[in-house]
Amino acid sequence: MAVLIASSCRDRAALNIADKIQRHLQFIDSGMRFDGFPILRNGNLLLVTVESDSIYASGLDEIPGAESVIFASRHSSSSGQSTLTVHVPGNPLREARYGGEPESLAVADPLRMRAALIRLKSEVAERVVSYHVSLEATHHGPTEMDIPVTFVEIGSGPMQWEDPVAGDIVARAILDAAESTSTLRAAVGFGGGHYAPKFTDFVLEQNIGIGHIFPRYCTHELADTVVDLAFKRTEGTCTLAVIDRKGIQGADRERIISILSRLGVETCRA
Repeated sequence: MAVLIASSCRDRAALNIADKIQRHLQFIDSGMRFDGFPILRNGNLLLVTVESDSIYASGLDEIPGAESVIFASRHSSSSGQSTLTVHVPGNPLREARYGGEPESLAVADPLRMRAALIRLKSEVAERVVSYHVSLEATHHGPTEMDIPVTFVEIGSGPMQWEDPVAGDIVARAILDAAESTSTLRAAVGFGGGHYAPKFTDFVLEQNIGIGHIFPRYCTHELADTVVDLAFKRTEGTCTLAVIDRKGIQGADRERIISILSRLGVETCRA
């Protein structure tokens, strides 16, 4: 079985990160191809280039032996803030503006997400660089692959996407995530903002990984079926919900808690 590290040839941040990964490890041609590009191998790691933007990628789960995919990617924001983020893709609501299908979620991998987050945080602290590190809420595609999908990103604009230091930090985080074998309890997060500061701190402090995160802006419209799907589309067994109680309006919070109770899911506070 192999972990795929994927980068889009259209994405400057992804190319930056992929270059740094190849400076850390020597890859050889696996003899396989994807989107017309050779797939490179180092042991149980495969380095894959995709022709489309990552949010529209598909078919990576059909590569023989693929068990998980980690996308090196850019993060875009009008704020221009220097950020390093980790998240699982998915479209919780009835729209799919940026890839994937509506009310559809990728498979989350909280173990690898937590490993990437921890390495991002430690590298930023050690190098004393001004990047904000956080988990992000579930958003954008791809949503339909049947193996776990994780995005590790550099944001928020061209200056950061091409920053060699940021590229190296994310490369190291991706390699840690790809090689992680520790065990932890998996959870789904509800509430708070898009950049999920409470969930970020919670994951860094606890031996619990949070995969899908549904922030306050989508909880009012979140369908029961999508809540259920979030637990089913999490690697391993997931029976825990972490709730940012102050980060959801009262009526929405009570509705979500009622859904979780019907599903037999344990809850705790962030």
